Amino acid sequence: MAEPTATQQPTPSTQTNKLLELCRAVLSGEPGKLNDLNLYLQERVMALDQARASFLEAVGAEGEAFATAFRESIDAVLETFEQVAEAQGTLAMFLKDRQMVHLERGIDQLILATNNMYVAVTHYESRYAQTGPSQFPVLNFFTKAVASLKAGEMSADDFRLATEGGRQFFEKAVEEIDQSSKKDEKGVPERREACLRIIGAFQQMERNHAEPDLLELDLRLLEEGFAKLEAALKLYQQGAFMETPTESPFVNWVIHAAEGVKAGQYPPQILKEALDFLESNVREARRQFESSAQVPVSSALLQDEIPRTLEAFDLHDEAIAQMRATLPNPTPEQLDAGIAALSNAVSSLKGSADVYQNVADREGKVLCPRCGQPNMPDVRVCTQCAGPLPRVADPQFSQGAASTFEVRETDEPRPQREEMVMTTHLKRLFDACEAIDQKQITAEEFLEVLDWAEGLLEQGESQLENLSRPGIPTDLSEEEEESLQDQLGLVDETVDLLQQGIQEFHNGLEVMRSYLDKRQRDTLVTGIRIVWEASQKIYQVQRMGQLAEQIENEPAPEPQEE
Repeated sequence: MAEPTATQQPTPSTQTNKLLELCRAVLSGEPGKLNDLNLYLQERVMALDQARASFLEAVGAEGEAFATAFRESIDAVLETFEQVAEAQGTLAMFLKDRQMVHLERGIDQLILATNNMYVAVTHYESRYAQTGPSQFPVLNFFTKAVASLKAGEMSADDFRLATEGGRQFFEKAVEEIDQSSKKDEKGVPERREACLRIIGAFQQMERNHAEPDLLELDLRLLEEGFAKLEAALKLYQQGAFMETPTESPFVNWVIHAAEGVKAGQYPPQILKEALDFLESNVREARRQFESSAQVPVSSALLQDEIPRTLEAFDLHDEAIAQMRATLPNPTPEQLDAGIAALSNAVSSLKGSADVYQNVADREGKVLCPRCGQPNMPDVRVCTQCAGPLPRVADPQFSQGAASTFEVRETDEPRPQREEMVMTTHLKRLFDACEAIDQKQITAEEFLEVLDWAEGLLEQGESQLENLSRPGIPTDLSEEEEESLQDQLGLVDETVDLLQQGIQEFHNGLEVMRSYLDKRQRDTLVTGIRIVWEASQKIYQVQRMGQLAEQIENEPAPEPQEE
């Protein structure tokens, strides 16, 4: 492509101006110029084709995302290629038919097309110079400007003028901050400090504009200043954008960023960063929730709410993906749709949070598994629906419960399915796991709870030593003895199950202890799961133990009269 020059000629292109001079010479009847025009026009036609091909190759090398983001500027340049080609075609027509009207029209077309090309190319190159890894176009521009200066493609004077303009821009920014009523708000003092660092870097670059090798160090200072500016802007956005309009500060940041992009106040990069931040927080919140949800709960209300909470997380993921798909050139309608989807996701998650908070507020009461009504722990039936309530098991191993779970019957008719209820012992252990993960208790306090649980297990093991296999009465028939042997075999299996449950409980406590090594929440979740499953085995043993006692205490059947 012809390089523009700052002259008073009809166009900024020296090659086009030379072609125009030949056209006017022919128009005025100068001898010998017709052949010169023919030869030079052919040269310019080939040069135009080559320039267009090089331009398209350079655009393609930048990638599809670049072509999408700069589509308007690229199309404007390509249109001017067509305009110049059309002007050249009109001149070629004159060379064929020798009609002066074609020569005059070709001259006018060429002047207009070349000037249009200069404007389009200048706009494109200005935008291209500001692209790069940084969200700040100024930093991208000076990164490329330093490279151009070192390669001899930019003069030292032009570079100095550019740095002077950059310094003056940020000096004005500091002046506006000092005069602003918000100068003490979160992130604003940090932004002022970052601007001062950028000004200092520009001053260094102005002094070293004639020594390109020193400019690399100055460029690093400029990058550091913009890095601090980026951090300050994020700090300000978090403070100013995260309070309204939803319950989620991180969603609010995205909504404000989207509104700013829609109004032309922010580049799409700001929205992308807000979406990245939101996605990271949603992912972490979901991971923590799913880990917590692996711990079994006895509340039917919570069991029903867990799937709805996961659906709310899915809505967040879908809304984030929907808005991200609109980048880098979202339309106002697309942004509005994304904002609505995010607001709906927040409302859904807030509904689940209210349920969990409501349950937490009612802690210490027994929730009815049928209707969710909180009841005092000493009542047997729900005050709302009259359904039977689960009973909290006796926390003392020594008071008849050799497991961490116990089934208690109410005075109501026996339900078809007995419920296993968490004891206060197991609840204390699980609460300690949550507390240590949330840094609410110290490691020493956590170890005290684990030691206490180990002591309870030792009590259970001592009771296991007192278990004995009931004997077989001698006056049983062969059929009765065979039936009793089968039952006693079942009792033997329960003893093995109890030993297995106690050992697994020990293993779970050891996993919980190992959490203190790396403080990974998944370790606690694994320990809780092992302890929970071990408790179920111990619970089954308790029921089998009751059966064994019934067999041992059952009187021998009376012999039947013949």
